[in-house]
Amino acid sequence: MSLFLLVALLLTLVGGEETQKWFPVADDKNIKLSTELRFASEGLAHDDEYWYLNSKKTMYKCVLEEVPHKKIEYKLRIVSKNNHAIPDELKALGYNHIGDIDVEPSTGDGKPSIIYGGIEYSSTSIGYLAAWNAETLEIIRYAKTEQQGMPWVAIDTTERLIYSTHWNDRTALQVYNLDTFEFIRSISYLDQYGVGTLPGEIQGAAFMPNVYNKLYVAVNGNCSVYSVDLYHEGRNDGTRIVEVLSDDHRKKWSYEMEGITFY
Repeated sequence: MSLFLLVALLLTLVGGEETQKWFPVADDKNIKLSTELRFASEGLAHDDEYWYLNSKKTMYKCVLEEVPHKKIEYKLRIVSKNNHAIPDELKALGYNHIGDIDVEPSTGDGKPSIIYGGIEYSSTSIGYLAAWNAETLEIIRYAKTEQQGMPWVAIDTTERLIYSTHWNDRTALQVYNLDTFEFIRSISYLDQYGVGTLPGEIQGAAFMPNVYNKLYVAVNGNCSVYSVDLYHEGRNDGTRIVEVLSDDHRKKWSYEMEGITFY
């Protein structure tokens, strides 16, 4: 069974082949969050050693620690943070929001893990792709795209790809080169009537470790989690399969779903 940890007013999804459920981390007695981390609600990712969370402008590096002899079994403790994760050049242009992030773990050759994310200032602003040194949380590089908004990224380290999408675009995913940030292609999600089949308001996405044929997305609009097929056209009409893994329309306005990762 896998644990997906989603951040928003933090959310969790517990999923397996037979059962799937999710609930706010704030209601989960197994994980404690500091007041500051409760506002680090835009995205999260982790490597083998640290957890990385971000608010709109700040990047955090944390460790997950066991709390002995307590009802709360684990807590996320802040190791370091960067309150200026958005470069000054982009701040001067009005950019003020880092979306859901992902991380490429260190390969053990002395190079640090790399955090990837997108920077935007509105749903229609031109998005920037960015990379941060996970050891120092300092930005390494960034590049302008043609994408409107950059609400989330998910990385495929095997094929060296970054996935994202225009804000609230139900028709296509956008794919970029992980090393150069160059645009590669769009993946279409249209049914036989030309209607988009992706869920609206995707705010976070992640791949299951070492499994890159499906993308798992957290959706604010329906407070839901979907799996999105990337390669196979599985229906008779030729469209790729998009499946609902969890859904809770009743809590749509109770909290905002954003980042997602596997743990």
